[in-house]
Amino acid sequence: MIPMIDLKKQFSEIKGEIFEMMTEILESTQYILGPKVLELEQKIARYHGVSEAIGVASGTDALHLAVEALGIGEGDEVITTPFTFFATVEAIFYTGATPVFVDIEPDTMNIDPAKIEETCLALLAGAGLKIVLANALRPEIRSALELIAQMTSSDLD
Repeated sequence: MIPMIDLKKQFSEIKGEIFEMMTEILESTQYILGPKVLELEQKIARYHGVSEAIGVASGTDALHLAVEALGIGEGDEVITTPFTFFATVEAIFYTGATPVFVDIEPDTMNIDPAKIEETCLALLAGAGLKIVLANALRPEIRSALELIAQMTSSDLD
């Protein structure tokens, strides 16, 4: 079998740097919220051209904080793909919200925008629904959701 990526080769190229940094952190005994964490957060913020970045323990924590930051919680429904790692759904459950699965496009393996629209119409048919949009949504999805929100007198954040 041909490996997808060669982590041993990658590690061997930076092994000295990693061991040096790990030794420095271990000797400082400042594993949580120490100066190296702050340094990493500042480097990440600069790299992304933002004023702040927050280091978290896992991808699950990052997803959970993102869902919380959007104000999603008990009684909300969050559209997501079933073609994902379970942490995506776990982050939604953590807030008390309910995941709503929308199928993928077979050719891209991404969530199907047409099915998002169908699902939104079905969800909005009953009552006003808070729709929270990420900036990363494709323009055609955002346009469709804005139109649906207007037609149903829902809030569009």
